[in-house]
Amino acid sequence: MSPKGMICCAVTRVRPSIFRSLPATNRTSRHRVECPATLKVKTRFYFGKLCDLSPTGARVQTRGMIKKPGDAVLALPDLPPLLATIRWVDERDCGLEFRERIPADALSRWLLERDATLEE
Repeated sequence: MSPKGMICCAVTRVRPSIFRSLPATNRTSRHRVECPATLKVKTRFYFGKLCDLSPTGARVQTRGMIKKPGDAVLALPDLPPLLATIRWVDERDCGLEFRERIPADALSRWLLERDATLEE
């Protein structure tokens, strides 16, 4: 502990090599889409926006900084809560891997309603 009972901690950028090491053919297509997003990590809520989405994960930008990877729940408009694992954190951006794949038909309908674009 530091003086006067304050706890000091350091936040580091964490980006495991799991995503960078996968060949592009093993990745699912990502769709660029912006909409409000809420990420629940333990008992804390992080408000922000969805940046891109695929059947297996998402990139979210939050107003507050998430300290480290771990379990989370992503809430998006018109979709049920998505259980996920935060795989990397880079300042206010984080990468999520969903525990269950979003069904293709549900994802397609949701993306069409939001005029999403496919990322190369």
